[in-house]
Amino acid sequence: MTEERGAARVVSQVLVNWYLLDMQAHAEDVGQDPVV
Repeated sequence: MTEERGAARVVSQVLVNWYLLDMQAHAEDVGQDPVV
């Protein structure tokens, strides 16, 4: 169970990082500051 929780945590962290990077890149394309 510990390995599954660890994997889920890694996946969720990666998704969060990708989401933030995507929002930041989109904000830069639009010419606005990224909303954090």
